[in-house]
Amino acid sequence: MNKKTSYIKVASYEAQKGEIKKVLLLYSGGLDTSVMLKWIQDQYKVQVIALTLNLGQQHDDL
Repeated sequence: MNKKTSYIKVASYEAQKGEIKKVLLLYSGGLDTSVMLKWIQDQYKVQVIALTLNLGQQHDDL
């Protein structure tokens, strides 16, 4: 199993378009995850469920 590929895998799971219907995005509310939310919708045509958790951080640590 010594296959050569022309790309570097950057995720633990890479879906093929049309293969999935919903995605759970752990959403921080920052620029990174806001852009990823829209990118996932546009690229994969899926429903994105954004999850934000209150872990008890102080306001200035967010």
